[in-house]
Amino acid sequence: MDTIIQQMRQFHQSPTTAALRERISRKSLLDIWGVGRRENGHSNFLAWLLSPEESHDLGHFALQKLLLLLATCRLTPEQQLPGTLQHAILSGKRIIRTAATVEREVSIPPNGRVDIVATIELNQELAGIRRLQIVLENKIDAAETDSQTIRYYQHFSAQKEEG
Repeated sequence: MDTIIQQMRQFHQSPTTAALRERISRKSLLDIWGVGRRENGHSNFLAWLLSPEESHDLGHFALQKLLLLLATCRLTPEQQLPGTLQHAILSGKRIIRTAATVEREVSIPPNGRVDIVATIELNQELAGIRRLQIVLENKIDAAETDSQTIRYYQHFSAQKEEG
C-alpha cells in the first residue's frame, strides 16, 4: 500500500503532471464565450469545417484528412474500408469529386437525429463504391441513448442496400 501511495505522490508532483494540469486549466475562446461544452456548437463547427463549399477556403482538405484518419484506424475486419479504397486514400490520391455535402441533424425515423452526415462522391469507382457516407454522432458530457449508434448504423446500412 505504501508503494502505491508513493507512486501517486510522485505522479502528482511530477513536472509532466503539473504541465498537463496547467494546460487543461486554460480556457479556450469557446470556454470564455460560455459555449465550450455545448454539443450543437461543436457539431456546427465540425460540419462547417467538413463542408468543402464553406467560407474557410479549405475545400476538401478536412474531409480528406478525416478519410485518412479512418483509413489508418485499427478497426475490426468488418469495419475496415475495402482494400482498394483504403489504398487510394493512403497513397494520397485525390479521390473526392467536387460533389460532397455535409448535413446537420439528419432525421432517422422513428425518433433519431444524427449530428452530422457527410456524403462524398468519389472520382472513380473503388472496390465497387462510388459514394461514401460518413456518419458522425458527437457527444459532449452525454452518454449514448438506447443503442443509438447501432440504430443509426442499421438505418444507413438499409439505406445503402436500397440505393
